[in-house]
Amino acid sequence: MKKSQKFDNEDYKVEIHARHFPLTDAIRDYVEKKVAKIALFGKHVLEIHVVLNKEKLEHSTLILVRFLQSQVRGKSVTGDIYSSIDKQ
Repeated sequence: MKKSQKFDNEDYKVEIHARHFPLTDAIRDYVEKKVAKIALFGKHVLEIHVVLNKEKLEHSTLILVRFLQSQVRGKSVTGDIYSSIDKQ
């Protein structure tokens, strides 16, 4: 499932993907709340990709932030999807 959103007051796009489980509104809102903190970087952020994955008992979160001339990638794996998001 894919969710793509462009914030009204920002110049970057946020895409949220869920693999092997449904992306609920609660999880989507939680991710968007956490990703909104990246707005501190201002106009240097071009786009943000968030991939939430569930494999057996592990939940992982991968966040890719693309800037004007570089990109930053972070990944965390835990037993709960919310704690996996928090580790980012």
